Amino acid sequence: MINNALIVEDDTISLNILKSKLRTHFININISGVARNINDAIHLYQQTKPQILFLDINLGNENSFSLLDNIIGDEFDSQVIFITSSRELSIKAINHYVTTGYILKPVSSKDLIKAVNKAIYNIKVALKFGTLEHEQQTCQNKKCVKFIAIPSMNKIEIIKVDEILFCEADGRYTKFHLVNGDIKITSRNLGEYERLLDKSQFFRIHHSYIVNILMINHINKLEGNYCHLMNHKTLPIAKRRQEKLHRFLNLK
Repeated sequence: MINNALIVEDDTISLNILKSKLRTHFININISGVARNINDAIHLYQQTKPQILFLDINLGNENSFSLLDNIIGDEFDSQVIFITSSRELSIKAINHYVTTGYILKPVSSKDLIKAVNKAIYNIKVALKFGTLEHEQQTCQNKKCVKFIAIPSMNKIEIIKVDEILFCEADGRYTKFHLVNGDIKITSRNLGEYERLLDKSQFFRIHHSYIVNILMINHINKLEGNYCHLMNHKTLPIAKRRQEKLHRFLNLK
């Protein structure tokens, strides 16, 4: 399996070191693009759809955080590896963005191998998970899925669809909030579950939320539009989705 990678780095020496080490240690990594600024990075990302992003945090007067702000969305599934000379910035990256890892400059082979192997493992898990989702969708004469499988390093957890209160986007991750109060996290984004879940039972009320209609107690229309769930949790309904929700509920 060949994995495409995009490198965002404005320092020529650091760029050449990284490219050399990747070619030495990872023959299955194809460097599909190199960008030295945010605009070029956005263009190359949209053009190449890389599986792995190597991001230098400091890019002159810019930083790669603004790149992620522009490209992260429902379809974002790249593995992000930050490369920086600042430990403080690496901590900020971990706290604010979904990252596979970070490497401090100067890049060592040991740190690079560790980070890239983790990225490759995540990609393989995602591919297997996608296959499982496809099998769920096509089995039983294409009836809707009854469970969601969440793979991790040591186990695969099975979630019964009827036990989902709502799904919440968390960067490129998704949180499943269950009726028993548990929260399960998967590395797939919310858009993928919107396509997978039964559209007669689950409705996307907001960019960040898909709700199980059967778990709604009532909808508050007086102080904005909010779904009140059976567990007393309230979720906002985005303005642009309100009319569609009314049609979904046969109110229009």
